[in-house]
Amino acid sequence: MKIASNSRAALSSCNKSQKLQENTVYLFKRSAVAAAIVSVLGCPMVVHAADVMSLGTVDANVKKSHQAGHSDSTVLSDQKKLTSTQTIKTVSKNNILLFGPDAGGMQALSILPNVLISSYNASSVSSRATISMRGVKVGYNSIPGDLETNGITAELDGIPLNSLSQGTGWHSPEVPVGGLMSGTNVIQGPGNPDNRWYDSLGGTINFIPIQPTSSANTSISLSGGSFGTNVISAVHDTGEIDGWSTVIGLAHAGSHSIRNTSDTWPSNTYQFYVKTKKSFAGGSFSAGAYAINNDEFRPNMIPVVPNSEIHVNGLNGTGPLYSQQTSGFYSALPKSVWFKHNYVKDYMAWSHLHLDLSSSLKLSNSLWFRNGNIYHYRVNSGYDAGSTTNVENYHEHSYNLGDKLVFDQAIGDANLVSFGGWLIMSKARSNYLGYAPTLGYNNYNPSAVYFNTTYSTYSAAFLQDTIKLTPALTIVPGISINGFQTDWVNNSRSETLHLYPAGVPTDPNYSYDTNPNVSSNFLKTEPSVGINWKLEKSMSVFANYGIAYQNPTAGNYDNYPINISTLQPVRAATYDLGWRFLGRHVLGFKKMTASIEYFHTKMDHQTIPRNIAGSPVTTFGYGAATMQGVDAQFAGTLDTHWSGFANFGWLKSNWDSYLSTTNNTYYNGYPVSNSPSTTFNAGANYKWYLSTSAITTTLWDQYVGHSYLWDNNNGAPTNQKTPAYNLVNLSISDDTRVFNQIIPGLKYATISLRVLNILDKKYNSTEYISSGGYFGTTSSGYIIANPGAPRSAYLSITAKF
Repeated sequence: MKIASNSRAALSSCNKSQKLQENTVYLFKRSAVAAAIVSVLGCPMVVHAADVMSLGTVDANVKKSHQAGHSDSTVLSDQKKLTSTQTIKTVSKNNILLFGPDAGGMQALSILPNVLISSYNASSVSSRATISMRGVKVGYNSIPGDLETNGITAELDGIPLNSLSQGTGWHSPEVPVGGLMSGTNVIQGPGNPDNRWYDSLGGTINFIPIQPTSSANTSISLSGGSFGTNVISAVHDTGEIDGWSTVIGLAHAGSHSIRNTSDTWPSNTYQFYVKTKKSFAGGSFSAGAYAINNDEFRPNMIPVVPNSEIHVNGLNGTGPLYSQQTSGFYSALPKSVWFKHNYVKDYMAWSHLHLDLSSSLKLSNSLWFRNGNIYHYRVNSGYDAGSTTNVENYHEHSYNLGDKLVFDQAIGDANLVSFGGWLIMSKARSNYLGYAPTLGYNNYNPSAVYFNTTYSTYSAAFLQDTIKLTPALTIVPGISINGFQTDWVNNSRSETLHLYPAGVPTDPNYSYDTNPNVSSNFLKTEPSVGINWKLEKSMSVFANYGIAYQNPTAGNYDNYPINISTLQPVRAATYDLGWRFLGRHVLGFKKMTASIEYFHTKMDHQTIPRNIAGSPVTTFGYGAATMQGVDAQFAGTLDTHWSGFANFGWLKSNWDSYLSTTNNTYYNGYPVSNSPSTTFNAGANYKWYLSTSAITTTLWDQYVGHSYLWDNNNGAPTNQKTPAYNLVNLSISDDTRVFNQIIPGLKYATISLRVLNILDKKYNSTEYISSGGYFGTTSSGYIIANPGAPRSAYLSITAKF
């Protein structure tokens, strides 16, 4: 590419960075993508025709490694991680199984540094939970004050699961149980354009289900244990038949709450999965389908210390005070006082197509459809009895249709240009009915109606270039242009007239949403660049930088009147610097992997609706926060018996600016709430061999440092810390052939015992300072919590045919 002569004048504002640019040109001048990125960052790059030349002889051709992109169905190897320009981590099938049969890919993420899973029952696959990864969140645990509750994209087999409109629009029960999982790939930070989605501010997590293979096999697993846990899963792989391979999986996981109560609080999830694949000369095609039906009764939160207004039989009752100190650490209110029934139902189908269009041009296409349903039914008889809406009936129903198309064009021996885009269309209906049966209202004659529909169309067009400057040095510049179209439509009045044909009720207790319809359209540019320098065969250093945007969630549109010009997408700018090692026969280890990285994320345009005194218009203020920290990982195999792992995460996250709309006060410099300051995992494995068995014992420790409380009374962060805690866990697993002569066709059986939280440590998974609204008290400022799971034990038997 040649820039016109007058472009030198345009560089006058970049004189101070000219020397850096000239050095950078050596790396970037062979890529048109790089020139575009430098231009977006503010300093156009001068590149002359003479610079566009062959790189000369490079020993290794550029191959389609994809760095973690397009690898929709494979857990990344240590070698691929070693050569990646991006910050990537993996969770293996064995890691997932450590967390017991009532866990899945979600729970096992906590084995990574700077990752925390929090919830009212975080150890169960059938309960909703939140992932905190380097301070950014995704998922739902009903705790206020999170920096970003939908800032990580969750995928299944490379297909995005996040809602396009809701701030907590992904629910963890959508992740398969461990028996249906192969592993998990994690990209931290925005990633390259070819694997970045609309919610990838803090990263992308690809939960990879079991995959079809060329060999027929069957696996059946039965498990039981604490809290009435019962899990069954069955997987059948047909092997290759006429070029097609198909895998089918079924699973059910059921349990009761970890809380102590005379009532039952069951949760059940049913899952079905199927995928078929055909490989042929010049490509492959696969198609999959997945359905989950999750049904749970969730317990309420509990005060940490007693409050004179909060009793086990209701507000200002006559029964014992309800708190961890008085009624019991794991106690819960009876259903006659409070209960909530949640359903998560998800149905999706997808396909992946990979074609070699020529020797140098490849095509990848993913097409998917997803139907999601969320249903909440809550009755608060004990603490909201006087309200006209002490019963909540909420249903969200959404459709997503999407397609992603990517071309990979090899240019010479050292250049792979990837270009393409994706388009996703969504319709989401959010229906809320509130009523109080004691006041004569019901589901057909409610006292509150809040119905709306959000239409979303998101799109991206991207270009990236994988340039192998030398056999050891790879650079991947990229750029993506993302579009976010949102149309929020208020259906409350039409639904009111449907329920009340005679007209809107004049009862002063009746209300419905009167906010007007509103639309927005944003177009944002997301540049990125990554570098990997392989210092030697077993060692590399890497660095990456990327910017990502996220559309404001639907709740921001439900205000009146609204100044739409003040609403902006959330923006995250992240850079990582890291070192990786993959060696064999070093320091006494047969194999050793190690990595350490520093990360820095600046997130701004966190929307905060504001109603300024004297003005009838809703405008938007913004919060901005900086998160920085260190991740360190180690894993090693000493011999055929001993192996181990350890990792450490440190996080410092602070609000650069934060305005509480509750008290109109700035809390600049305060720590961001609800993310642990440190995490530490360490474990040792010992395997010994008998004539018919291989027994593996794993003892591992999980430490979670303090986090900072959110004060819902002031709508603000605080400097008040939650206690740190430490959990010790044990797994014993025996792969045995002793039953082979008894059971025809059996290859081997696995008998496993898992004991989690061996020392029965009492700790809270979540805490925040209440404004009094949760229990309807006149007092405020007390802490309410969701306790973490006590000691639990599970026994599993798996037969492989």
